[in-house]
This record gives sequence, C-alpha cells and structure tokens, in this order.
Amino acid sequence: MRMRSVLAHHLYHLIQANQEDKQTKNLLLLLVVGVVDKVVERVKL
Repeated sequence: MRMRSVLAHHLYHLIQANQEDKQTKNLLLLLVVGVVDKVVERVKL
C-alpha cells in the first residue's frame, strides 16, 4: 500500500512539472502505473 502511494505521489509530481504535454504524459503514466502495479502484485505473491 505504501509503495503504491509513493508511486502515485511521484507521478503526480511529474504531471505537475510537465503540464505542457499533459495528455500524452497522463497516458504514458497510466500505462507505467498499470505495469508497475502488476509487477508489484507478482513480487508480493
């Protein structure tokens, strides 16, 4: 749970820093978050 919130915090920071191409960044970040989420779940198992 903590790891996920830390990731979310960092991603939020990235989005704030790069507001110019916000839409593309958001799509990429969503993809990254999805992949990382699955990896974290597998590691926990």
